[in-house]
Amino acid sequence: MSRRWIQNPNRCADEYLDGIEDFIEFARTHNPGATRIRCPCRRCNNTLWETYENVGFHLVRNGMIETYNIWNLHGEQLDNASSSNATRVENVEHTVDPNEQVMDIINDVFPFASADINQEGEDDLPTPIDGAEFEQYEQALKNANQELYPSCKNFSVLTAIVELMHGKIKYRMSNVCFDYFLGVFKRMLPTDNCLPNDHRHAQKMLNGLGLDMRWHKEKRVDDDVMRHPADGEAWKAFDRTFPEFAAEPRNVRLGLATDGFNPYGVLNQHHSTWPIFVFPYNLPPWKCMKKEYMMMTVLITEDPGRSIDVYLRPLVDELKDLWTNGVRTYDKSTGKMFTLRASVMWTVNDFPAYAMVSGWSTKGYMACPVCKEDVTSGWHAGKVCYLGHRRWLSWDHEWREKDKQVRREHGASPQT
Repeated sequence: MSRRWIQNPNRCADEYLDGIEDFIEFARTHNPGATRIRCPCRRCNNTLWETYENVGFHLVRNGMIETYNIWNLHGEQLDNASSSNATRVENVEHTVDPNEQVMDIINDVFPFASADINQEGEDDLPTPIDGAEFEQYEQALKNANQELYPSCKNFSVLTAIVELMHGKIKYRMSNVCFDYFLGVFKRMLPTDNCLPNDHRHAQKMLNGLGLDMRWHKEKRVDDDVMRHPADGEAWKAFDRTFPEFAAEPRNVRLGLATDGFNPYGVLNQHHSTWPIFVFPYNLPPWKCMKKEYMMMTVLITEDPGRSIDVYLRPLVDELKDLWTNGVRTYDKSTGKMFTLRASVMWTVNDFPAYAMVSGWSTKGYMACPVCKEDVTSGWHAGKVCYLGHRRWLSWDHEWREKDKQVRREHGASPQT
């Protein structure tokens, strides 16, 4: 049986689709009675078990492991000459190219398209979908599999657009400038290329990928798996506390981070620069931590010490105004104005920087920012020691009944 189809980059070609059918039939024949088999797609890498139907779908969506030419994990017998090669094949680590990265984006944006990845013996719980959304998925998949021009191996239509739009954002290119270079590239390519004519058509092809600020609410799958900060309990508790803010998914959830560093290395031992970054968590996980979407709001060119609040004052005032009053904003996707509000969900710092940003000293007898004034500390062996950890136990914990000293000395936690 020829395995040449595995190397075919066009996963919509008849040769590739026929090869998948041959593989599924081979696996059925050599695994009688089995309802699940190892999935040899590039994502599952023969480590996860799926139904025959899902394996076929994964092979179309992700492609088969290119070096898996001997199907020993699906019943094919090995001879002595090939056994060492099969062992090597199973552990090959594949280089992710731009086309695979785009496919990963599609998989994250449209998670309903594949059943939950489960181990053998578990039931699939597919996510309900509607026709319009599935139509968007099919169109995105078509663009991801369509060659930029005949015999183009490096770029699909969607990969080319994503790369060009990434450059537009990174280098702050205007729409007019982008249209000019897009026209130049289109004339450079073969006449039968599929590159869009202008920015408007390129943006239209990306609309289905969820590049709007509502991803965390409308595109995220809520299945108790931690993939994004919106899956965390802190985010959900915030939504319960401020339901009016949570009701508008376009409201921006922000994180704030800062730390000091010396850009001059050993040339100046005392210099310290402190950039203040703000980043939005509304975006999907493959974008929210990219530098293109981070905003450096303040750059402090000296060690701020205890005066960091002076530098942060303008930023804090603007953030408070965005939380209380908001700002009128134009939503391009709907063509309407709305009031955009913002909230700082949390700050991200190491412990020394935490002390500077919060204003609570992390040194001395009251160094714990959680216990604060209720900290139990003392001087021992030349150091400040922090005791009383057992007071964090619940009131009905069995240890509280074992020793009167535990009940008397540690009492309740500061938060009860």
